[in-house]
Amino acid sequence: MLADEAHKVLPHIRLGGALPALRLPFPGTEPNAFIIICSTVEENRYVDMDLGISAQSMLLQAAEIGLNGICIG
Repeated sequence: MLADEAHKVLPHIRLGGALPALRLPFPGTEPNAFIIICSTVEENRYVDMDLGISAQSMLLQAAEIGLNGICIG
């Protein structure tokens, strides 16, 4: 997703859902990029594991190169 389209994703996710009084993310701190992982096969536990492993691997690599990230299931 392009940086100028990232704002289209924000209404569909909950960041800081456990802290609703804070209304996260704070203005000006919104993510400017998203990686959305999808599957074309029917969901099952093995598909879920594979998608989770791929998401974790990407997040670990992002941290390795100095980027922040969060996985949202």
